[in-house]
Amino acid sequence: MNMTQLFTPDSPLVCGSAGERCEVVKFLCQSDTQCQNGGTCVEGKCVCTPGHTGLSCDENSPYQYSALFQNDGWIALPKSVFPRSAHDSPETIEMEINTSSSEGLILWQGVVPGEHGKGKDFISLGLQNGHLVFSYQLGSGEARIRSTKAINDGEWHKITAARVGKYGYIQIDEGDKQHGQSKGPSLMVNTKGSIYLGGAPGMTAMTGGKFSSGITGCIRNLMLTNARPGLQPAQAIDLQITPV
Repeated sequence: MNMTQLFTPDSPLVCGSAGERCEVVKFLCQSDTQCQNGGTCVEGKCVCTPGHTGLSCDENSPYQYSALFQNDGWIALPKSVFPRSAHDSPETIEMEINTSSSEGLILWQGVVPGEHGKGKDFISLGLQNGHLVFSYQLGSGEARIRSTKAINDGEWHKITAARVGKYGYIQIDEGDKQHGQSKGPSLMVNTKGSIYLGGAPGMTAMTGGKFSSGITGCIRNLMLTNARPGLQPAQAIDLQITPV
């Protein structure tokens, strides 16, 4: 089983008291009203909503929005987190990445595992010679949009990839946008599989030979929205899940 390492906080204390004789009483909730930021009280303990932690869910928790990848791991996200838009509606991928890899798969959605991806619709982000490449296939020709600068310098970079119909662009660190478009008349991408981050199972076959390895590095604050960047509130996706 491939495992993806995740940034996770230290396991929280679950007992109700501390000290040599349990003389220090810890917080125990009795109702949901005692749990902040939408948390719920379960058996005396607040169960927090994504993005929050602490005994009463009063603290921000950035850890669950970050993941560390080691070339052969991945995270699978349900396709429902990024539903396909109408042909004239925008789709936006935003994330921060820190990597030293020169080649590798960052994000992929296409066919289901076991199916060969050659010639099939897909949407992807990857690295080629350290440069970010945003690619998509709508059924009548592939788009490949490549960044002008490399991002495999071991520093954090914010990347944005957006598409409306056949037209797309990428942007790194709020710099200049690089534009491109797919060929042919098709305007919508028909993807059936999960969204894979950092790599994918059976990668060579699934990607139709486009990728054979994932990345080594960190990804955080992944946001997938059916809107142009900044036009609607976006919530980072919880990456603190059981890796595939």
